[in-house]
Amino acid sequence: MVNLSRAGIVSVVMACSVTGVAVAQAPAGGSIRGVVYDKEFNAPISGATVSVLGLKAKVTTRENGSYILPNIAPGAYTLVITKDGYTREVKANVPVAAGQLVDADVTMAGEFEDMEEFVVQDVDLGKDAPERQDLVVPTNFEPYVIIPPIEFSLRLEAPQLLDTIGVEMITRSGAGDAAAALLLVPGATLQDGKYAVIRGLPDRYVATLLDGIRLPSADPNKRAVKLDQFPSAVIQGIQVSKNFTPDQQGEASGGAVNISLKDFPDEFYFRVQTQVGFNSQVKDGEFLNYKGGDLGFWGSNDVLSTHPDQNGESWSNNPTSTEEGAAPLIYKWSTALGNSWEVDDGVKIGAFGNFFYEQDASAYDNGQLNSLEQAGPGTAIVPEQYGTGDNFKTELYDVTQGTSSIQWGGMGSFGIETEEHKLGAKFLYTLLSENQSIRLIDTRGKDYYFPGYNPDDITGVGHDQPDAAPYNRLETLDYSQLSTESVILSGQHKLSFLDPSSEDSERSGVFDLLVPTVDWKLALSKAREDQPDQTQFASYWLPAFQVAPGVVNPQQWIAYPPAQNAFVGWVQHINYENEEESKQGSFNVKLPFTQWDDREGYIKTGSFLDLVSRNYRQDTFSNGGDPNTSYSSAFNEPWSAVFPSQDHPIYQSETDISYDGTQDIWAAYAMIDLPVSETFNIITGLRYEGTHMSTTVLPDSNALWIDTDTQQLRDFSGTNDWDADFTTNRYLPMVGCNWILQEGLIFRSAFAQTLARPNFYELVPVLQYDYIGGPIFIGNPALQMSALNNYDLRLDWTPYENWLISSSLFYKTISDPIQYVNRFTEGFAYTSALNFPEGTLLGAEFEARVTLEPMFGENFRGIALGSNFTYMSSEVTLSKEDSDALATYGVKQNTQPMTATPDYLMNVSATYDYDDWGTQLGIFYTMKGDSLISGANPHTSLLTPAIYQIGYGTLNFTASQEIYEGLKFSINARNLTNPDVQTEYRTSEGINGLNSSYSAGIAVSFALTYQVNF
Repeated sequence: MVNLSRAGIVSVVMACSVTGVAVAQAPAGGSIRGVVYDKEFNAPISGATVSVLGLKAKVTTRENGSYILPNIAPGAYTLVITKDGYTREVKANVPVAAGQLVDADVTMAGEFEDMEEFVVQDVDLGKDAPERQDLVVPTNFEPYVIIPPIEFSLRLEAPQLLDTIGVEMITRSGAGDAAAALLLVPGATLQDGKYAVIRGLPDRYVATLLDGIRLPSADPNKRAVKLDQFPSAVIQGIQVSKNFTPDQQGEASGGAVNISLKDFPDEFYFRVQTQVGFNSQVKDGEFLNYKGGDLGFWGSNDVLSTHPDQNGESWSNNPTSTEEGAAPLIYKWSTALGNSWEVDDGVKIGAFGNFFYEQDASAYDNGQLNSLEQAGPGTAIVPEQYGTGDNFKTELYDVTQGTSSIQWGGMGSFGIETEEHKLGAKFLYTLLSENQSIRLIDTRGKDYYFPGYNPDDITGVGHDQPDAAPYNRLETLDYSQLSTESVILSGQHKLSFLDPSSEDSERSGVFDLLVPTVDWKLALSKAREDQPDQTQFASYWLPAFQVAPGVVNPQQWIAYPPAQNAFVGWVQHINYENEEESKQGSFNVKLPFTQWDDREGYIKTGSFLDLVSRNYRQDTFSNGGDPNTSYSSAFNEPWSAVFPSQDHPIYQSETDISYDGTQDIWAAYAMIDLPVSETFNIITGLRYEGTHMSTTVLPDSNALWIDTDTQQLRDFSGTNDWDADFTTNRYLPMVGCNWILQEGLIFRSAFAQTLARPNFYELVPVLQYDYIGGPIFIGNPALQMSALNNYDLRLDWTPYENWLISSSLFYKTISDPIQYVNRFTEGFAYTSALNFPEGTLLGAEFEARVTLEPMFGENFRGIALGSNFTYMSSEVTLSKEDSDALATYGVKQNTQPMTATPDYLMNVSATYDYDDWGTQLGIFYTMKGDSLISGANPHTSLLTPAIYQIGYGTLNFTASQEIYEGLKFSINARNLTNPDVQTEYRTSEGINGLNSSYSAGIAVSFALTYQVNF
């Protein structure tokens, strides 16, 4: 794989080298030096870190508190001084002239103002102040100095392309969880409202981490973490890296999302928040539910459950029908408590705990879900027919849905710190219980084929063909629990005993090693989803119709197992359990050094291991073979409402497919961040990453599977080509450079190779869908991993305080990209995954975050504006099989866009802070362009067109007001535009047809928050 892009590596290296030579020949600079004092005792402080903001220059004060920063280019700079036990200090307006030395003394205040004593070791307070060289007075400067906020500083100093969202921005935006907070990052969006998509690349190209740890996923459909399960109450910040460096996961092609959990505070901290809200579409008396469907306080529900002990009997206690009823309240509350204590000289321990609880609800009754097809190039898209002649069904559903959920959990952390060591332990547990009722009714199919149809007129149009597009009704009742738990142990160690740069040691003049550091993590995590019963009921309805003069058949409901359920009955109870465990460890060693110009860089090496196992078990109970296949009643009196009281024996199915899966990842890497000159760094390295994935299908005795190659049903006999098993080892090089063009202006470029893996869901040939009548997915065990070449350019500029203007360009080539395609077999359509030959992605990002005060004066203090726009153009080459099939149908098409990659992403925000009153206002608008969901697929003379997600925008508003110190009232209004979220069929001729549609409703909440620190 390395040889494939040798030209790419060489080009980046040459560009970096040429630039580095040019920069290295810049005129000599000046120097900054001084002494760092303790504010209270006026004693020198040793071991404090002094760094120059925006540069790599960084030193540690010696025993007498002195420091020197040599070879700094002429200009005005900001110094940042830090040390454990002291408040972070910032010294602005430090002018540097060529060939001259400027003095910059600093005083630091202790972190705890009410400390009884403060001990300074190895310092004699009676001695004179430390001596230093005579200072050369520089020429006069009156520069304007920029002090970026911490989030900007992290971004400017990071070796990779980094975006950060802090807890303050999360709070202002009203983001209730990690998923909502991610939308604040330029170029970031969500797939299915839960999974991270960075620069248009979906979850398989994005490494999602929690405190640097890959979490397992209990979602049967993905090896990705649902971000909406982490409430903002436990989040300290979110960092999004948009390019790969060797110390990251190999799948970080689009980027890596790291959710930082809150650590123990530096002082006593207590916080409690209560919130109540409503949704415009969650209406009392109209909320779709089922009998006994309310959740208990902790999320329990024992109404939906399977009963293996009642095999062959009627399940009279299991509801099968949806009904409108009372809507649940929408509210949440959380509390947090933490503190730290100095137990010995230089030894601090701390603890933090958090508990959160949330009850939520959503609903819509305006949904649509349509199955359409095209019968020849250039013709209109029409309803898909399931059946032949005058006996066929359509799927033009009007959809009503009600979802209620209860989520609760907590996080605890404990740590101990010394000047050189830090040990921590964190535990996270979340439980999400969700109850969902979905009702699909198709009456539009009859109206489409028989305009003017009236079911009450037995002699009217369409009554002579009762089985042609009859009314049908599908209902799904679903209860599930998703839990995630993780124990994370971590350590950071400063190995001062290995310090090769003591005062007595001689410098080599080329590389001088500094104190090495070691960090490690061990994590045991488990995610589990338990669905005790998903109840599905399907039937169609025939009105009374005249079969002969004077002879009228009564109206009746008739059993209707859709094609994908034809092997069982029309009533099903599906139980599944999905559990995924991860054992993970990482170990990193960082060797900082100063090079020939006393500029600090580092060498970093490490290893990583992640052992994942998944166990998926499914049991289906159905009324297959039930002779009672009809029920006489009106259309508004559904059969499902009385079914449990009738005699319908339920039997355990022998057609289920369960599976086990394993994914083992091992990696080792080495990298270097080398400062070539004062303003130019080269970052390069190599990661070796191995993967072993396997799935073992566990079929029932009568189970069948669909071969996605032949699109035919097969049993589990003969050659085993239904299990997946592959091992892949990849070398992933990376080379890049950072060039500080001037203070606050940084240019970055990078080239890297990465990979992408299929997930278990995509590998197992199991028929999977969320609800009866919903989209169907069948996995492909022949899938292989993808390989990517990534090219990135970025320019960051901070012209004023709290300003950031940025632009970037990225380009990716992909070998064997995994794409979703439509397929048709055994009377129903489904989606599957294929490796296409190759693909490309070209994109550009533009971002601006500004405050108005620097330009317009104090009257505009507190007003900040932000915007970002990402444009993307993607293309993948179709497989020969697919392009040939389209050509046979009559469509010449060799490429299509990448799936789940929108045309563009846009965020616009405006915030206002009035500190004197404690007032904060914010408005946030997000817009996402169109994106492909699945590609077109012809079958015989018919075509299932490609399906696209139509772009839409959402508007959020937040306001908060401090009532008195520590107590704050806030309002959060989300989705104010309440757009229709739609997907549509599209043909290459530009012919469109609606596939699905719904709206989420406007959500408004009111919160009280009390926080005290002392």
